[in-house]
Amino acid sequence: MRTTRTGKLLALLAFLLAVVQVPIALADNSFLSTPRVQISGKWLRYTPGLPEASRGAVSKTTFDMTISYHDTLSADSVPAGDPKRARALEVESVIKYWADALYQQSNGQHTLGTVYIYQGGKFGDKASVLWKANAWPTGAIAGYGKPGQVITFGDVFNSTTFVGAASTATSQANGGYTLGHETGHYVYALYDEYVATYTNPPRSWPWSSDVSPSGAAIMNSQWNAMKNNDGGWLNHSIAAFYVTSTDTAQKRMYGKSCWQVLLQAPSQDGVSGDTTVKPSRVQYSFSKPVTTSGDYLNAVTPGTHLAAAQANLKILWLAEATMVYQIVLDRSGSMGTNPDKPDDPTPLSYAKTAACNLVDSLPKNVYVGIVQFDDSTSQVYPITLIASNDAAAAATRAAAKAAINGLTSGGSTAIYDAASYALSQFVAQKTALSADLLGVTYLLTDGEDNSSSKSVGEVIGEYQAQKVPLITVGYGAGGQAGSFALTQLADGTGGQYFASPVDQAALQQVFFAALGKTSDAVSLGTFKETLAAGASTTKTFRVDSTLGTATFFAGWKGTAAGVTLTLTGPGGAVGIVSGDVQDQGGAISFSKRISGPAAGTWSLQLTNVTAASLDVSCSATGEPGTGTGYSVTLGLADGGSTVASSRPALLLARVNRNGVALKGATVVGTLTDPAGAVSPLTFRDDGTGGDATASDGIYSAVVSGYTGGTYKVDVTASNPGGTAQESYCGQSPSVQNPDDPAAAFNPYGAVVAENFERSSSFQFTTSGGAAPTVAPTGGGGGGGGGGCEALGLLPLVALLLIPALSLIRRRKG
Repeated sequence: MRTTRTGKLLALLAFLLAVVQVPIALADNSFLSTPRVQISGKWLRYTPGLPEASRGAVSKTTFDMTISYHDTLSADSVPAGDPKRARALEVESVIKYWADALYQQSNGQHTLGTVYIYQGGKFGDKASVLWKANAWPTGAIAGYGKPGQVITFGDVFNSTTFVGAASTATSQANGGYTLGHETGHYVYALYDEYVATYTNPPRSWPWSSDVSPSGAAIMNSQWNAMKNNDGGWLNHSIAAFYVTSTDTAQKRMYGKSCWQVLLQAPSQDGVSGDTTVKPSRVQYSFSKPVTTSGDYLNAVTPGTHLAAAQANLKILWLAEATMVYQIVLDRSGSMGTNPDKPDDPTPLSYAKTAACNLVDSLPKNVYVGIVQFDDSTSQVYPITLIASNDAAAAATRAAAKAAINGLTSGGSTAIYDAASYALSQFVAQKTALSADLLGVTYLLTDGEDNSSSKSVGEVIGEYQAQKVPLITVGYGAGGQAGSFALTQLADGTGGQYFASPVDQAALQQVFFAALGKTSDAVSLGTFKETLAAGASTTKTFRVDSTLGTATFFAGWKGTAAGVTLTLTGPGGAVGIVSGDVQDQGGAISFSKRISGPAAGTWSLQLTNVTAASLDVSCSATGEPGTGTGYSVTLGLADGGSTVASSRPALLLARVNRNGVALKGATVVGTLTDPAGAVSPLTFRDDGTGGDATASDGIYSAVVSGYTGGTYKVDVTASNPGGTAQESYCGQSPSVQNPDDPAAAFNPYGAVVAENFERSSSFQFTTSGGAAPTVAPTGGGGGGGGGGCEALGLLPLVALLLIPALSLIRRRKG
């Protein structure tokens, strides 16, 4: 027997769901994975920046995807004759069959676009597909474009080898079709239609008592396409398949077949009297609607490729030396001396310090370039490779920092022209090298544009065409006055906008947060305090075994001699030389990069030797030696960076090891409002207080009201008790190959005994509303909790925004 909540609760929830609508947004999961859409004959990036009217006009969609592959395979990085080359071709074959499955399940209207493959497990916490050696394929419901949401896949699934020595043409096709099945979850927010026996399954998973639809459907069994030589098994179920006896996860969650859901507005989702809120499903337009099986395009012949399905497909193996970072700095007159504080370092001094530290934090085997602008623009340091050799890398960093240090203030502000110029330099480098380079532009300004010949729309179009995101930083009051245009530039290109006061520590944190969005670099912590004359402070940083590099920073204003520094690792004190400390017009910075740091506790001691108090800051970043290492990804549940004042915000922090979510970690956060007031923010993974699914490694916090402005969220994840464990609870598992021996899906993986610390920062903006309130703080921010179940009823404000499998689940009794 299936139980339901009380009539009073049902009535109250029905009322709330009738008057409040969940906003539809689709943003980057990785900054490369936003789909392109065809609107009025133009291909554009599908982002929250597109107006609602344009979204309704979408007729064709091409989805770009990123893959984090566990090994290094491409011809660019594997010697001739190495068997890994053959395996790379098998991977590409699987991807091509994936393209066929996507084409068929969309009835020929959606295609796979550029598939970027990061190798060696890189970018695992940001990719669309986490591709391991062995995995039970799973897909996050409506995960495309959401922070930390992925498809999990593997070379081998149970006894079926998609890629490897036992791979066959048939198994490769089945692998691609399995990715197509997971795309039904990940992109279209559809649920499973197969029957399975799982232990205490959530409502959104298949049950042993289910009855599958009466016709061919990819969410039932993608394997039957090859087994029955029937392309209909790559399409979706229709109303006629859902006879009275049909009972599936799809029916429980929506009450309708897959094509019925695909063709309806998300506001119509749900079962009558249901208390479960679905993920924030994105609606795609289908000009060839499917209502009967006679409407099926049936274009794909199982086991063969279709040219139309591959028309937009491009597979890029991303070897080393692929990424280009363009750092664009405003040097206009307003960045000069503040007449009210003539003795303070200038805004430009702080910006130069933060930019130099950003250069020191960039990983090896990437390109860096420096652009300056006022009312004109120039590339003051050419786009140059930071080589893998330590000495060569140090020389490149030093030269880039010298170019930054040479900037002086003066002139007007041509933001849009500067952004356009930086992109043109990237394109020129790409052309000169004849390489598939990827790019990201960091642009810092303290004002509004007053002298560009380009417009916001033109710049966004140029960046969209090159698939390069713009990370914009509004610096000080002037920069925040221009926040509307800077937000447009960021959102329209798949980047992100940050606001920063004219403060060395705050600006440093913004630059590190921005770097975390576009690389595997991680923050190990940031501290700021005021030291009395003669006082000392010691800050500690946890360096774990996954880090191949750690870089330590400190900053203050005054003179280099005003603070003495001691950096100590597990092996004792580390020597500090004069070149480690730089003076930028009274903005003092310390930077020390350590290759192969010993795991354990590192400390940085700062002593104020002046006769007056000093504001000091210190921080550390790390770069994983292999793979992705530990990380924490942070963002809004809908993937955007703007919240309507009438809606609560659901913040998600996903703790990962090599891209796999970790339950049982300790996650704590703070919320800083536009006035600078700081309050604690509890992140939970226990199925209560704003969290959708217990123990899925996705930690949730709810903020339900705002004043107008920019809010900053800071999060630290750690594992002091060694209780973290891999979790796949937040995803829907695939049906296994019926020819394989029966196997049970285990949603939990390895236990992580090692302690680690990772920090992240995120900003979102709102137009105004009530004063902020946050979710209850009781119960702690750590994970744990039993099973992949929602354990309690959420605050009603949170019910309207949770993008997860379910909130209140009925069980079989």
